Amino acid sequence: MEKHPDGFCTITNPPLPGFHYHTLIVDGAEVSNPNTQAFFGGGNPASGVEGPEPGSSYYSVQDVPHGSIREIWHDRKVTGTWRHALVYLPPKYDEQLSVQYPVLYSQHGAKHRNRDRPDRAA
Repeated sequence: MEKHPDGFCTITNPPLPGFHYHTLIVDGAEVSNPNTQAFFGGGNPASGVEGPEPGSSYYSVQDVPHGSIREIWHDRKVTGTWRHALVYLPPKYDEQLSVQYPVLYSQHGAKHRNRDRPDRAA
């Protein structure tokens, strides 16, 4: 990075197609970039930037019907704790309540980074 007299820093990369997580180190502290959207990737909060891939529209927003994501909370009787889940619902889900949809369960095993690393505060 290049620091300018006004205190701002800039960096210029060659084109990097695809999605990339990144963080900044400021005076020894790892922080998200306030000029990008926040994401949770690689086990910790991070910034993200996407470089377009020439000739590809795979990750581009398309003019097609979109579903929605709902966050639900449920009581885990086994552990006595509340847990949350994100559920994708297809387009027009609430208008077609009698339709049976296939289900895909996806559970990650990632642990929070600060709990796994003794050198990080919880």
